[in-house]
Amino acid sequence: MAQNTRVDVEPSGIVIPISIEIDPMEKLLLDNFEKDPDTMYVGFEPQVFNDTINGTGHLIIGWRTDKKIDVYHQKSLTLDSLKYSIAGAGLNKMIAVDMDKASYEVNDVGVQAHYKFRDMLDAATHPTSLPMVLLHDF
Repeated sequence: MAQNTRVDVEPSGIVIPISIEIDPMEKLLLDNFEKDPDTMYVGFEPQVFNDTINGTGHLIIGWRTDKKIDVYHQKSLTLDSLKYSIAGAGLNKMIAVDMDKASYEVNDVGVQAHYKFRDMLDAATHPTSLPMVLLHDF
């Protein structure tokens, strides 16, 4: 539940108002591509929501090489674009996409996340291969 709280700190009789907003999130993962950079993104940040503020669904923040972010999200989410203007150099685009088979589970093996969606610059109509990554002892 989002909360705005006013906190008065009075160490020397000075009142300092602080506004704190809590945005509920069920799951978060940071996936950086530092050793294998992409031409557009340096990492992805999947998030999962199930609350009355944002709705129920998945979103992925694409951290861009120009320091801005793109937010790909399921249409079931109700998002405030202003919340994403504080990340990096700000919000580039917020795009509702189909992620029908999105899944994100944490189990004894680790994080099992699956996302499939069309990005805004997808040009691969007939890819000749797809990457498969296996991380031992990660």
